[in-house]
Amino acid sequence: MAIVSFSEQTQTKRIQPLVSIITVVKNSENLLEETIQSVLSQTYSNIEYIIIDGASTDRTIDVIRQYDGKIHHWMSEPDSGISEAFNKGICLSKGEWINFLNAGDVFWQRDTVERVSQCFDRGLILTGFAQFGKK
Repeated sequence: MAIVSFSEQTQTKRIQPLVSIITVVKNSENLLEETIQSVLSQTYSNIEYIIIDGASTDRTIDVIRQYDGKIHHWMSEPDSGISEAFNKGICLSKGEWINFLNAGDVFWQRDTVERVSQCFDRGLILTGFAQFGKK
């Protein structure tokens, strides 16, 4: 019987840093569910999901509550705008890496976070923007 120390075990497995994904939303009941499903379907296993709602008056909160057990933190309260909502999310986050994914946005593929995580140890910062429907 071989005895393997904890340090040997951790060296053979790549430790996945915690990634905090923050979604800010206000009155976007039509868009939010697709965003939530996009996050929850990611293949990367060490994700903390946070939703900050700016006191929506539509059914946004009902959509969030459908995923209560899968969203790590969520809050709904008035704020002074998107910047304050981002800051609230950052204050709640515990991740080594933070990703902002607004309501209505989705990850391109189920393994998007997994692929990006392969660059974490390279100190690479990725950013992107795509606008659809405009000529």
